[in-house]
Amino acid sequence: MKLPRWTVYPALVVLLGLPMAFVPSITEDEYAGAANARAEGAGPGTTASTPRHPRVVVIGIDGLDPDILEEALRLHPDRTSGFRWLVGERGVHRLGTSNPPQSPVAWSNFTTGLDPGGHGIFDFIHRDPTSRGPIASTTRESAPGFATRWLAKLPLPGDYALTAAGSTESNRTGEAFWTLLAKAGVPADIWRMPANFPVVPSKGWSFSGMMTPALDSAYGECTLYTTNALSYGGYAKVQGLNERGGVYTSSLSGPQNSFKVGMPAAKVPLLIRPDREAGAIALDVGDARTLVLRPGQWSEFVPVVFGLLPAGAQDVQGIVRFYLRSIEPELELYASPVNIDPSAPAMSVSEPGDASEEVARRIGPFYTQGMAEDVGALKRRLLREDEFMHQVELVYDESLRMLDVALDRYVERGDGGLLFFYFSTVDLASHMMWRLTDAQHPAYDPALAAQVSEWFTRRPGSTWRDVVLDLVLKMDPALERMRARIGEDATWILMSDHGFAPYRRAFSLNTWLFEQGYLVLREGCDREAPTGSPDASTQRHVFEILETRSPFAGRISAIEDSAGGGKRVSIEPAEGAVTHVIVPAGTRVSVEVGAAVGEGESLSDPYTLVDWSRTRAYGVGFQGLYLNLEGRELDIEATAHDESGIVSASDASALLAEIRAKLLALRDPKDGARVVQRCDLAREIYSAARVAEAPDLVVGFDANYGNSDASTEGRIPAAVLEDNLGGSFNGSHLMSPDVVPGTLLSNRPVRPGAHALEDLTVEVLRQFGLPPGAGMRGHPVLE
Repeated sequence: MKLPRWTVYPALVVLLGLPMAFVPSITEDEYAGAANARAEGAGPGTTASTPRHPRVVVIGIDGLDPDILEEALRLHPDRTSGFRWLVGERGVHRLGTSNPPQSPVAWSNFTTGLDPGGHGIFDFIHRDPTSRGPIASTTRESAPGFATRWLAKLPLPGDYALTAAGSTESNRTGEAFWTLLAKAGVPADIWRMPANFPVVPSKGWSFSGMMTPALDSAYGECTLYTTNALSYGGYAKVQGLNERGGVYTSSLSGPQNSFKVGMPAAKVPLLIRPDREAGAIALDVGDARTLVLRPGQWSEFVPVVFGLLPAGAQDVQGIVRFYLRSIEPELELYASPVNIDPSAPAMSVSEPGDASEEVARRIGPFYTQGMAEDVGALKRRLLREDEFMHQVELVYDESLRMLDVALDRYVERGDGGLLFFYFSTVDLASHMMWRLTDAQHPAYDPALAAQVSEWFTRRPGSTWRDVVLDLVLKMDPALERMRARIGEDATWILMSDHGFAPYRRAFSLNTWLFEQGYLVLREGCDREAPTGSPDASTQRHVFEILETRSPFAGRISAIEDSAGGGKRVSIEPAEGAVTHVIVPAGTRVSVEVGAAVGEGESLSDPYTLVDWSRTRAYGVGFQGLYLNLEGRELDIEATAHDESGIVSASDASALLAEIRAKLLALRDPKDGARVVQRCDLAREIYSAARVAEAPDLVVGFDANYGNSDASTEGRIPAAVLEDNLGGSFNGSHLMSPDVVPGTLLSNRPVRPGAHALEDLTVEVLRQFGLPPGAGMRGHPVLE
């Protein structure tokens, strides 16, 4: 995570020996933008018998599927009283989701009342039009200002340096509905709204949610310390442990140190002292107090301080949680991603900035990373299913404690307004546990599905086979808690951004484009090797820049023309047979005949894996397909080739129609099932100023199908279609919006007809007598 630009000033003080009086006074409001919210009164007000504003409560349950909710109501009437109160005689309503139905897109639709063409969020992942590589969708880096660029040129002692970096800004356009409420004087508390980072202030408290970075990584990646690191396949976040004198010594990585050359990760020492007779470890991390953990035990959050500059001039505080998996036969210790500490945030996770500090004071440290439930740990098997669900339970319990603070504020303030509260548990746990509820899933495990889950559900006889239903049931106590505190006379809206469906088969869009001839690789290059082959670990990305390298030390014995138009370089080792490697056409060979070369030495100038002079389409993101469009896709300066787009504007429509027709006709050779349910042209489904930034086609998969993780990040795996056997989501909503509608409940009558997320935005504004905002096309939802 990059630190705010204002941290440059203390760096100069320490490294150049300047007196502290010369440091500009930077207040919290100046870098966190909280002054407006604080001036409008963020703290609790006096209780009034008649609120000044209507009372509106919006509950966001990410991933709540209407069909699954109806099944829970039917099977468990005794455990769904909160839901049943909202359903009443009005029923469970389907809520139209975004296209594509991805959380940052969907919640941005609701936040702004605009479609993606208006707010500019089209996927979890966007692409850089030059490299064609993945970039963040919800944030962007601003260009550094003049002062920052000037300061970065100053010579500093040792290995210190100032990086001329800009600040992190929201990539979303359009006004948040709570901004419109604030302009009208309506108070609103916004708790953990997804894609609300950097945080948009409200007339009240506003907190970031999904898409908030951790200190040590963009989406938060855990670390596993283990004496058996080789069994995890070389994953970078697995740290091997070696014992010396009864102590295991390692380190915990935090944020990048932007004050050092190369921006290495700042670290604190981590020491593990096992007591095998006692069946416990003593754990020291940084300057925190010693922890004692037994196998199967989770720690509370531990504060850690990362020093970026000498003399404590620039410290960054984070929080981390540990879990001891085992001591014998192997020692294995899980460390959560290092979260921004809400009590001392390096980057604001609330507006006003001290709101997170107040919540931490009341409930203790809490998860601030965007996806608190650690799905990545389960994907990489750094946690087992039961361990993952224990961590899910920690997040759920934390949400209930935070909900109590939210309810206290709303009730004590007494002047009405909006309360929005978000729950993530159903979505993220369903993604990872779905396979245990689906006997048709290729990764179904009957033994694991039959394991008792009563400790999680508090429901006698429950097993993981019912986990998706039980996740819905876990929400009911929260609804009852809210109803008891606020009462039934407020306007209540319960919503989800999308539903859920099984994800049994992984489709790789880039591999399909490669096989169909739309994506072309350079001579001598190929897609990734099949799973299980010796070269399977070598990844191939559409944005990859390569050099032909010598496989061993030897002598260049010949350079000849190859059949594909490039050069065939022959390398003669000291012993053994001559080996030939290909330098692609148009790429200069950088060695001569007779030259000695070392192992791994470059034989050519840089070139791209993909031959962009012949490639017409490529995929990046979960559902995005882009044309290699002339004038939009740009040349890569690092190579001698011209990688500029080749598809002319006049040819684009016909090419898109051709690709679209082929995708819609695609059938799974395994059983003849349809793979793609719909495939939409961006210009036909989006409106407003940012349509040009969208993928050209949005691929809407049918139930059971989704884009593979590899293809999503721009890779070209071996197979077009394969069973989804692990290391990925196994339940999903990254499909056609028709497959995974969201849920809408209210204690007020819902108007007849179809309703979508953008309509709810208009309805929330209407509840306070406000018209739709600029560009909104939604309609009222409630009678």
